[in-house]
Amino acid sequence: MRYTRNNSAGINRSLLDIWKHPAFWLTLSLILTIVEGSFRKWVAVFDTGYGRILMYFSKEICFLLGCALMASLPIRHELASRFAKTWVTAALMAIAVGAGLSALTDLNLVGAALTIRAVIILPLLVFFYCSRFNNFPIVGLAVTAIVLAFANSFIALIQSSLPPSHILNKYADDTMAVVFVEYGVRATGTFAFIAGLGIMAEIGVWAGLVVAVLTKGWRYKLLGAFGVFSGFACAFASISRRPFIVIIAMIAIWAITAKGSLKRLAHIISALLIVVAVIAMFFPSYTSRLQHVGEGTLDRFESAGDDNQDRAFGQIDELRYAFSTHPLGTGLGTEQIGGSYAKKGYAAFNSYESQLPRIVAELGAIGFIGYCLLLGAILISFQRLKKGQSDAWTSVITLTQILTAGQFYINMVFNHTASSAIWLIVAAVMAATPLAKRIRPPKAATPGRHDADDADDADDADDADDADDA
Repeated sequence: MRYTRNNSAGINRSLLDIWKHPAFWLTLSLILTIVEGSFRKWVAVFDTGYGRILMYFSKEICFLLGCALMASLPIRHELASRFAKTWVTAALMAIAVGAGLSALTDLNLVGAALTIRAVIILPLLVFFYCSRFNNFPIVGLAVTAIVLAFANSFIALIQSSLPPSHILNKYADDTMAVVFVEYGVRATGTFAFIAGLGIMAEIGVWAGLVVAVLTKGWRYKLLGAFGVFSGFACAFASISRRPFIVIIAMIAIWAITAKGSLKRLAHIISALLIVVAVIAMFFPSYTSRLQHVGEGTLDRFESAGDDNQDRAFGQIDELRYAFSTHPLGTGLGTEQIGGSYAKKGYAAFNSYESQLPRIVAELGAIGFIGYCLLLGAILISFQRLKKGQSDAWTSVITLTQILTAGQFYINMVFNHTASSAIWLIVAAVMAATPLAKRIRPPKAATPGRHDADDADDADDADDADDADDA
């Protein structure tokens, strides 16, 4: 197409109108989820006061604005029917009852707002968004996540080589000491704390696999492998066992359970070897630093005071103890670190460090059951999405189920980065999955009926279907 001044004006209008598109706000929300910690760490106006609060909730504000712009759009029955609405309703009611009973014991308003945001507000926004919008550009979102994952790995490797006192290693909370081990600083990337970089690792691998599965051609396979590489690089730079274990488990379960994924994984591994070879050849300092922190991550498996089994399943014993000692909860908002910071002026755990017993302390046994029902609602809704889909889309949905279930187990309620990122990814995948085509069974011929009558009946059926779609 020949470039003219009129074409230029049309392009400019398109760029100005992009803010009206629902996909823009969800993508911007995910970007802010990944970078908002850097503003709170390194930009003075967002370090304290209202600026800090505004940046903390910037991702939720953007998603809420996107939903507000969609308020005039009607609910599409064929989209809303994908949700396990009975499960969602039961889950939210149980959470609300559990929260209310726990609040009778104690109430931290700031912490309560954070908990309600994670288990009630965000799920409702996801349902609102996905029941009105389809055809979300999921590959574009995944590519954005890959770019941010590599940027974080690059920043994190620099951070790991610097002294703890360097400004790049600053946490969002100045009262917390920067963690330094033999292999360097445990990096945070653009996130406020170390845990955020671990979540970025998992998102990077998810995004890489999505691009590799949903696209064709070796260029995209290499891009997907680059995302997987960037995710592992973030995990190593954090010098943390948890993201490394979660990534390996996620890939293994996906390869076993999703149809055709073993073959896809073999292609991705081949592309990953090419990516590693190219990076090692042209960026030797990056590779050397990555190898160093990788050794530090592997060393933590041997030198840590607890074994891997306790690390993965130790919270189950604490969960039993929480059920037996305070089944009605110890207070709404009291387990949120943000609530502790607002009340005491410093961040600290209250009763437990692991998520599941903290949920019982926060929401009581009834609220915990509601939380489990909420996860069940998501998994069932994703299962419904698989009907009539291609193997590629089924594979992506399965991968997202695994990512979601893992975060629900690890730290979905008390880590604002994890809760925002996972709910946004759930919304994106649900809004991106194509509508399954309805296949009409052939009508049996009726003796004695005229062809004209049959044609009229077919037209009436088509009109009824069109009205249902509308």
